[in-house]
Amino acid sequence: MAREGEDVGRSTTAPGSLGRVRTGEHRPVVRAWRTRRSVRTPSRLLALGACLALLAAVAPPGPASADAAGTCAWTALNGAWHDAANWDCSEHDGIPTATDAVTIDPLVAGEVTVAEDAEAFSLELGRDQEDLLDLTVTLRTTADQVTVDVGDGGTTVRRSGEFRLGQTQLSGVASRPALRATLDSPSGVLVHGRLWITNSTIFGDVDLERPFAEGARGNFQARAWNHIHGSVNALDGFVQPILGGTPYFGTAAPPITLHGGDLTLTDQSSMQIFWDTGSVLTTTAVASDDGQLLNDGALTTSGFPAQTAQQPAVLDLPVHNSGSIRPRIDRAQGLALGGPSGTEHTNSGVIEVGATLDDPVAPVDGFGLEVQTGRSLHTTGEITIHRLRTASGDVTNTDGGTVADSVDVPTPGTYQLGFAGPSEVVVTVSEPRDIYELRMTWHGEDPPDAELDERLVGTGAWWDLEGIELFKEVGDPILPIPGPEPEPEPEPEPEPEPDDPSYALTLPRLNPGDPQVCHYDDGPPAWDCLPTVVGQQRATAPDLRSIDGAWAVAVELDCDPFVDVTIANPFCFDIAWMADEGITTGYDDDTFRPATSISRQAMGAFLWRLVGEPEPAPGAPTFSDVPPTSPFFDAISWLAQVQITEGNEDGTFGAVNPISRQAMAAFMRRYSVVVTD
Repeated sequence: MAREGEDVGRSTTAPGSLGRVRTGEHRPVVRAWRTRRSVRTPSRLLALGACLALLAAVAPPGPASADAAGTCAWTALNGAWHDAANWDCSEHDGIPTATDAVTIDPLVAGEVTVAEDAEAFSLELGRDQEDLLDLTVTLRTTADQVTVDVGDGGTTVRRSGEFRLGQTQLSGVASRPALRATLDSPSGVLVHGRLWITNSTIFGDVDLERPFAEGARGNFQARAWNHIHGSVNALDGFVQPILGGTPYFGTAAPPITLHGGDLTLTDQSSMQIFWDTGSVLTTTAVASDDGQLLNDGALTTSGFPAQTAQQPAVLDLPVHNSGSIRPRIDRAQGLALGGPSGTEHTNSGVIEVGATLDDPVAPVDGFGLEVQTGRSLHTTGEITIHRLRTASGDVTNTDGGTVADSVDVPTPGTYQLGFAGPSEVVVTVSEPRDIYELRMTWHGEDPPDAELDERLVGTGAWWDLEGIELFKEVGDPILPIPGPEPEPEPEPEPEPEPDDPSYALTLPRLNPGDPQVCHYDDGPPAWDCLPTVVGQQRATAPDLRSIDGAWAVAVELDCDPFVDVTIANPFCFDIAWMADEGITTGYDDDTFRPATSISRQAMGAFLWRLVGEPEPAPGAPTFSDVPPTSPFFDAISWLAQVQITEGNEDGTFGAVNPISRQAMAAFMRRYSVVVTD
């Protein structure tokens, strides 16, 4: 029975579509849930999760809402939804209608199949009782284009419930076709058990929760293509988009595509992108037209080894990570961060590319973390790039973030550390000698002890580099057996000493001007800026004998406007600006006397020069202590003319008196009015 304002035609869902197309009249009802946005903060998600868990613990099984006109309970072990003999309905005899609260209890049901459209006011599948967890009840769609329409009471998949929407195709003896399905549940879907979808569309938010402190949590698995018109909120749950496997219905599309909502993982939740056997028709695991992935939990990848040699799995939406991202090094290809052009992904948590396992296998070369062209990753957290993995793309690192990497050095050559692209670090090794590994950590902050050399500006980042030497342990000497003295052997020619290791270090430029590569030396503490070859994006220091220590790319500035004002003065560049603008000329002995109090006449001269030394008009006011022979006459007459100063009541200006802070405030306010006019 359709709700008022709806048609009774069958729905069709196509991959890549944004909604449903009915064969009857157009559906005029606008759902209130369509304007809802997902909960975006972990604290609010956790609070909501606690409330849901409490309600689940105290609520008895049964109708989801008292607003239903009637109730329908399943009475048979197995069977079809549309067999009236399988239902006990309080208001009528027959299958559930749109006004019935429906419960399917694992004590009396094993599997319920849905081969044509079904409806209910609310749907509750399974129970949350711990003593019934061994019993499972499955609700499964078994025909193409089936719609399960659930009203305002919403859908609840309890701990012992399993809701399977849609179907993948199988061939061979157990052949079966791919099937599409739709779940229309505008009040949302609460999952304590398993919600497994294939070639399906869901209208409504999906919330995953754990009903007990110990035990399994809500499980949301997505195969083939699926569209979620709402949000997926893993409050305490597990999300698993599966790539590959059996064929799709129609055109391949991501296992999860969000419309009008976000995918959120709290710190109690996780997501695993899994590569199944079979053809991989798409490498995009999650996509969205206007949402984002908010990860405060754990995001991993896994799969069968045969499926992991092509491309990385793609997250085609903005990703904001405050938890952990760890692709498996032995099986998974890694991750690519996509989204619309211009997307800025962020990381304030941990990203570990090529994470080893508890039982590690030999690491394999392959994809690590790729930031797709036209997108960027901004990190304030930690990124670790394990050896034999790759990382590429536009990455920025500030506010205490770190990016760590290491690389083997088997032979002389050029080695890249970090993300290949604008932020890569390149070390050219001419003669490695005992160096077998290079290690790098990129710190997104000002370098340590930068205040030791105030000539350095424009840093904001530094790199800690180290060449690891190979040491061979020597055991105890083997004592010879006593015997006749051997004939002395001629001494061998001494071998020439090998050359010292030689390096060239190339760092991202990251700053304007004419930068130099600078190295920190702790004995005595100082930054030493080296001869540097500067390119458009990078700066290179050639002919190094070591790369160990802290490195920065900085602009080395000179500042000596007066003999008594040098770079050591914290106001050096301010005073240099005044001198360059002609606002101050200092004293005849080329001093500025920075600690000396300023006189009223000198302050007047500063303001006058700042506006270009205008000529005072004829008849401009004058003062008895500033005669025409004074070098400050024109400046002070102009100040009086434009009413910046009025002088003293006795007709003097007080030219040589120090200016007070309050008089200075009056000068500056009046000056601002003059300049504005």
